[in-house]
Amino acid sequence: MARVDVFPFKVYDAIAGAMIPDPRLATREHIRSRGADIIERGICVVDERLVDKDGRLLLDPSSLSAAVLKELYATGGHDAAPPHLNAKEMATLVDGGLVNGISYKEGLIIHDITDLGRQFVRDLLS
Repeated sequence: MARVDVFPFKVYDAIAGAMIPDPRLATREHIRSRGADIIERGICVVDERLVDKDGRLLLDPSSLSAAVLKELYATGGHDAAPPHLNAKEMATLVDGGLVNGISYKEGLIIHDITDLGRQFVRDLLS
């Protein structure tokens, strides 16, 4: 698999009247297309499959969904999710292709982390 550089960046926020950090890392091309400022020191090299067609990471590594993914990975990646996990965060992971097979059984969320989800944890959350 090919690797790609992604960066944090700042974009102008008209409401704040200032440059503010965007929550998701992106490729140099995406950042330039938005007229934003790249933060070079924050570079990460990730599997190209973790970047969407627009050049942004599938998921913000600092989000609650990313924390959920890391927790699921730490517990083996396949089983009933702990009861405290939020179904909304799980849905975000499914939408990003990072978790498959969510089903509900006796009040439990059954999950299976995809290979892409495992790669996301290895590249960005370890």
